[in-house]
Amino acid sequence: MITVHVFFVKRRIPYECLPMNIKRRAPSQERSKEMVSSILDSAKRLIGRHGYDAVSMREIAREAGISPASIYQYFDDKNAILTELASRYYDMTFRMTTALLARVQSMDDLESLLGEAVQAIHRYFSSDADGVAVWTAVIASNALQTMDLSDCVKTAQAIVDRLIALQPGLRQEDIQPTCQLMVHVLTATVRMALAMPDDQAQALLAEFPRVFAGRIRQIATRAG
Repeated sequence: MITVHVFFVKRRIPYECLPMNIKRRAPSQERSKEMVSSILDSAKRLIGRHGYDAVSMREIAREAGISPASIYQYFDDKNAILTELASRYYDMTFRMTTALLARVQSMDDLESLLGEAVQAIHRYFSSDADGVAVWTAVIASNALQTMDLSDCVKTAQAIVDRLIALQPGLRQEDIQPTCQLMVHVLTATVRMALAMPDDQAQALLAEFPRVFAGRIRQIATRAG
């Protein structure tokens, strides 16, 4: 479910918008795939070490052990690399979401599984300082707001669909705003928890599933 979703939208962005295109040559051979992975891993390490703004394409190429010309065969610019890193993160969290949703057999399962989700994202970033730096860069990027919003809406819709399947009396328009807010707030919750002492972080993370599972049960009860 869960994605990098903390941003301020200064203009209205249509929900149906798709993630921005990543301009790069698709790696068709194993060696090319390995090169792309090396570029992405190198960029992630450098962003973690120096911050996104301080890293150049030339430095990423040097870290990956390739010529500056080679990197442009796959990525047009640094923003394209950041977009691909974000896309891989979104894909990972969406797979996690769908796996958790498959285990939801009743509304009573929601709180424990939401707790698993927020703890999983917290563990992921607690053990990956470079990932946190990439995450921060994504949040700060105006160019990635559309991609981020699209992922948030996609993840929330998967949750809505599962809840309606469990309780057909639920209407999408009643449950969708809560699910969209939940996906958005999950990331903010993890960001806060990462900056707190462990005991305070765990208390905050425990509050997330209680609040949103309670709200969803309330809506489901009204729907009958």
